[in-house]
Amino acid sequence: MADLALEVNRGDAVSLNVGPVLDAAGAVVNITGYELWFTGKLAVSDLDAAAVFQKTTTAGSIVITNGPAGLARVDLAAADTSALTSSTLLYVDLQAKASGKVVTLARGRLLVVADVTRAA
Repeated sequence: MADLALEVNRGDAVSLNVGPVLDAAGAVVNITGYELWFTGKLAVSDLDAAAVFQKTTTAGSIVITNGPAGLARVDLAAADTSALTSSTLLYVDLQAKASGKVVTLARGRLLVVADVTRAA
């Protein structure tokens, strides 16, 4: 499982490249057909419904860019972080579901840095 330490600017539209996804032995996992979730929360214990954002392949906000190579892209919209009024640390994870099994591919933190210009 990968450890994430990410940083984005509040209110920016950002694409985050994911992968390659590796198994426990370090081999690339073919993620073709997987359902993926990328969730950001203020506290790990928050319900998914209370998440700051949750991106999914089903909603089209996660795109598998090269399944056999284990690569995907998570697209964060400006609206996903624009309500945060100061620099905020979010807990994030990337989970996958295939053949009825759910696995956590990566987890860590996402620092949303307060922006200076708000007129744009």
